[in-house]
Amino acid sequence: MRENPEDLELVRTVVLARHGARSTLCYLEELGPSTWNDPKLFEAPDHVKQVKVNWTDVGGGDPPKAQFSGGLLPCGGQRGELTVRGYEGNAKIGKYLKTQLGEIKEEDVYVRSTNTTRTVESARAIVAGFFDKEMEVTIETPANDEDDFLTLHRSAKAALENLQWPWGATCLYEPFQGKMSKIIKEVEILKKRPEGEQRQFLPIGVYDDYMCRKEHGFKINNEDKMDSVAKDLEELAVLTKHIINGISDEERQFVLSLKAGRLLQYIVSELKKPLSILSVHDTTLGPMHQALTHKTVKETGKLCVYPPYSAHIDFYFYKNAKNEEFIQVDFQREPILFNGKTIISLEEFLEETKWFRMTQEEFEKKKSQEPPIPARGMIMAVITLPLGLLQEFTIYHKRQAARDHCKEAHGTNCGLNTIQLEQRNISDPVHTYNFGFQTDFYKWCLVTQLICLLVIGFLVIIQKITNKAI
Repeated sequence: MRENPEDLELVRTVVLARHGARSTLCYLEELGPSTWNDPKLFEAPDHVKQVKVNWTDVGGGDPPKAQFSGGLLPCGGQRGELTVRGYEGNAKIGKYLKTQLGEIKEEDVYVRSTNTTRTVESARAIVAGFFDKEMEVTIETPANDEDDFLTLHRSAKAALENLQWPWGATCLYEPFQGKMSKIIKEVEILKKRPEGEQRQFLPIGVYDDYMCRKEHGFKINNEDKMDSVAKDLEELAVLTKHIINGISDEERQFVLSLKAGRLLQYIVSELKKPLSILSVHDTTLGPMHQALTHKTVKETGKLCVYPPYSAHIDFYFYKNAKNEEFIQVDFQREPILFNGKTIISLEEFLEETKWFRMTQEEFEKKKSQEPPIPARGMIMAVITLPLGLLQEFTIYHKRQAARDHCKEAHGTNCGLNTIQLEQRNISDPVHTYNFGFQTDFYKWCLVTQLICLLVIGFLVIIQKITNKAI
């Protein structure tokens, strides 16, 4: 909840809000039938219908040709569409903002959304909750998704492509395996599926359908068992969101600067109206929350919560009599502390967040770059490579003795090289060993590889220092 210090004047507010409750994206037959095909589920409440949307491109001009819709579910209902509960959830955001901000003129409100039906309608619901009257509102969405930094599904696809593996191969990451095994054994919802349909059984997919059904009061098969593992499912969903944003510090800085850095710079420097509403997804809100709380996460090891439907981050901008600027940031109506303080100077906030904030020019350059090589992986490679070299050079000193021994015994250099020894599982290098071209080539390949890794490691350190990685 917003502080109200007497010596500070509230200048403007920016609300970054996730869309409200929606129909599922990952329909699981094992959870039982659902009624997503009921049209009444998606009908806007009367107080939201009062608000007429004027839909335009960001900055004016022709709007996009169409809003993205998730298509039809197997049951016949709309996939990923805002429901009545979703409208009501985001209308509550508008009502809450009214209690915090008081009266604001219609022309003093700016609204922007990603180009999906559920986020546009969620923004409409926030406006309806705030004003509660018949009115028109302009909602801007980017005509070209390649330029959008509120969601990066297309605009930074090339840069993030190599970091998407947690969506499709979650079980390869060791921290997932125990809880995944527990869920599969206790709930028994996973059965062999035709090829091409298995993707919906990822932890975050199970969590999505389970939470959608719970939110709307649908009956769930084995509901007691599902409830018993709900906490595990949520933890896996949170972990998925975290590792998709990078496992190493270098990856994390790279990803969060793309997903949250350009957006934060936009919020602190470019939005000027008394109230700005940005309607987004959990894939936008989550990275922003993670970036803003990174110190707490690193110090405590406690992961951020999974942003629920209608979750929101509120940025309150103040100034004092000397025109000095201050900021307060709330997540779910609770302040995010920076250096133990609720309200800090804007200068201090910019210093705290400079590790991931970036301009549009920086965003344009970075969104097509490759993610950095993790320094920890480099260190492990640099450490382990010399062990192989040590083995080779240790045997090297036995080279002449091995040749002499073989020649005296057999009249010829009949030894095997180290690769042949390993292939034959022979552990007597003194008698059988003889350095041949194959082993010499292998040895100098290791030397060359070590030199290359040391050079790359040096460059990674320079990159880390330059970018001030977290």
